[in-house]
Amino acid sequence: MADQQRGLEAMIRSRRTARQRRRMDAENLDPGTLEELEDERHRPRPNEQRHRDPMNRFIQDRR
Repeated sequence: MADQQRGLEAMIRSRRTARQRRRMDAENLDPGTLEELEDERHRPRPNEQRHRDPMNRFIQDRR
């Protein structure tokens, strides 16, 4: 039974995105980390080339 429970928890954990996981960790750590996460949310990821698409500019500037 404990084994089954552990498996379920692992499944749920794997479904969480890395960002959600970092946010949860940040809530358990110091308050400064949460601000870093908020900051990171607006930073475009390398595979997104927002700066080339003028229609998406507002997403980048919406701080």
